[in-house]
Amino acid sequence: MNHLTKGKLLGYLAAIFVAGLIAGGVLGFNYGRQSFFKPPPPDRVSRNIMNWLKTELQLSPEQARQIEPILEETTLKINALHQETRTNTMALIRESHQRMAPFLSEAQKTKLEELGRPGPGPGPGPGDKGPDHRHPPKPPPEGHH
Repeated sequence: MNHLTKGKLLGYLAAIFVAGLIAGGVLGFNYGRQSFFKPPPPDRVSRNIMNWLKTELQLSPEQARQIEPILEETTLKINALHQETRTNTMALIRESHQRMAPFLSEAQKTKLEELGRPGPGPGPGPGDKGPDHRHPPKPPPEGHH
């Protein structure tokens, strides 16, 4: 059996510690970046606003009961608006890609398509984790605008 010196043992422990730091940092950074750019769920938004209004306006339980459905409805409408905006944005991006295509080489077209696939980072291209992130909406067929 090999005999580890105190120095070798400390070196191995330090290497394991550094590897853990790197792995944890990478995983934490990626998770944080993805969750940072994702909007919170509507129910959490309305609950946070309700709690804030209860505190700031000193709402009575009856007032809170009357106001809560209004906030829930409003946050659902805002969420739908965000989704619609995202869908419209993706359609515009797809259209711009189609309009650029005649000016690009085959390799550039392939690269442009790859750039629109999910990956790290924010925005409608790489990293977008919305409901249709793998397949942006296709524009309507010609003559159906």
